[in-house]
Amino acid sequence: MNLLQKTERLLKQNWKERKRITLAVIVSFLINGGVGYATEEDVTLNQSSSVDIKPKNTSSIAVTKDTTTGGTVVDIAKPNDGISHNIYDTFNMNGKDSRVLFNNSGKDESMGESALGFKNVHKNKNFDSETKSATLIISEITGETSTKLEGNLEVRNDNMNQNTDLIFANENGISVNGIKYFGVGSVMYVNDRDWATKEELEKRRRELELEKEKSNNKDIVKPFGHSKKSAGAIHSGKKEKKDFHSNEKVEWEVPDGISKNEEKEKG
Repeated sequence: MNLLQKTERLLKQNWKERKRITLAVIVSFLINGGVGYATEEDVTLNQSSSVDIKPKNTSSIAVTKDTTTGGTVVDIAKPNDGISHNIYDTFNMNGKDSRVLFNNSGKDESMGESALGFKNVHKNKNFDSETKSATLIISEITGETSTKLEGNLEVRNDNMNQNTDLIFANENGISVNGIKYFGVGSVMYVNDRDWATKEELEKRRRELELEKEKSNNKDIVKPFGHSKKSAGAIHSGKKEKKDFHSNEKVEWEVPDGISKNEEKEKG
């Protein structure tokens, strides 16, 4: 079965169930009269979304299930000086079909359908009419287990053209096994809560930009720190390469993940 037939079959299989499918590139009939390759940059299927997110304080963070997509909506904490600091006991996205929406908007009107298929999401109840979208969302996980990030995460902002930075901090370690971000600027993972700051993010982002210039590769993951001690990694929110061959991934991965901070554990 050729690639064009596979694409047609995928569309037929999912249309009846009203799946959201975006085919990024189909190339090309211009050369040799044939199909070179087809890619699916963003495919969101209404499969089971396996998510385990437990806030430390449910009065400042609300986690709800979206009945339309089966995904999870998180009303993040109200930002202070542009920063929303959220503390969780656990935060896990357990598979490629996992879908999480960070609701970062105080706008009361419905957003329509989001990039991940979330519909009719209204204002974040933690925001008031004067609250603007956070420019940085910190997710600090303080429970006794590590964090797994695999699937799809979108940030709903006041302005759909806005990109919000993310920090994930867990001193028990973070596994990044293939995650796509939407509405996101830069993403930093750290195993030291003292590094979960805007200043640290800006410092590491400058290092990332220098690394990009040296390597001529925009889609790199920049690690920093020391294994089993304070460590982390940073990358852009979305890969900049537009044309992906079938053997190239559009998801982000951090090889070997972010290790547990044994130095912090010793106190």
